[in-house]
Amino acid sequence: MTLKERSVTFFRAVLRSCYDLEFYRRVRVGTVGAALRYAVAFYLLLTLVFGLTVVLPGALHLSRVTSDGIGDWLPPESSFEISHGQFGTNLPPGTEFDLGDVELVMDQTVEGREFPLFFDDRTGALIGRDSIFAQRSDGRREVTPLSDLPDFSVTREEMQSTVAAWKWPIVGIALVLVMMFKFVFGLLVLATDVVVVSLLALLLGRILRLKLTYSQWLAVGLHAVTLPTLIDYVFGLFSLQVPFASTVVFLMFMLAVAMDERSRPTVSGQTSLDLSH
Repeated sequence: MTLKERSVTFFRAVLRSCYDLEFYRRVRVGTVGAALRYAVAFYLLLTLVFGLTVVLPGALHLSRVTSDGIGDWLPPESSFEISHGQFGTNLPPGTEFDLGDVELVMDQTVEGREFPLFFDDRTGALIGRDSIFAQRSDGRREVTPLSDLPDFSVTREEMQSTVAAWKWPIVGIALVLVMMFKFVFGLLVLATDVVVVSLLALLLGRILRLKLTYSQWLAVGLHAVTLPTLIDYVFGLFSLQVPFASTVVFLMFMLAVAMDERSRPTVSGQTSLDLSH
């Protein structure tokens, strides 16, 4: 089978997994391995879509905001340096930067390691002549001598140039890491849901005197989770909060398969799982 044919077969399986009970008759006489390969491919595709529609635009926006923020916060030719444990800048003493919930203050007239009184009621950091004073929102304080830090010097233009130079590598790394985490964690959550719901379906099947095995219910579950997962994804995109919507849809699919099996019992091995039809 060519790659194009495999792709058509896969997308057809995705579509039919969302509504077609006749399709599920072939699923439950197929193998768990085939259903698992489908579920992995489906979630991998969903992760790629998530990366391109959510993570990539977010990373690009963050890099743009960072570059623009440097230009907005700092005047042209601003410079900063640490040399032999001493901080120096061409900005006037007491320059403050509002970073939302925290503040950054640069005041090279503050010397020594005693926490400045005027910074008592603030959350953020103060860079003095020879120390960095940090105060957290819970009141905890830290004092870091600049002698513990390596010497360096940087200008506003150099910072902007660095952000521009590392923009795409950072965006690429962020994209890969976030997608890897989402794929692995999301697939584990999906598999856990399928295992639990398939066990419940098996118990229901015993009550209804169905002959489906746990393996068959797992195969069904790995396909039935398709529409609930898509619902969760779409709701997430639009920040919609509908508690248990995907869970209810998942359970309804499993119940529908149970009712179909009760009215038209399948015989294991009567047909192969051919998702192309």
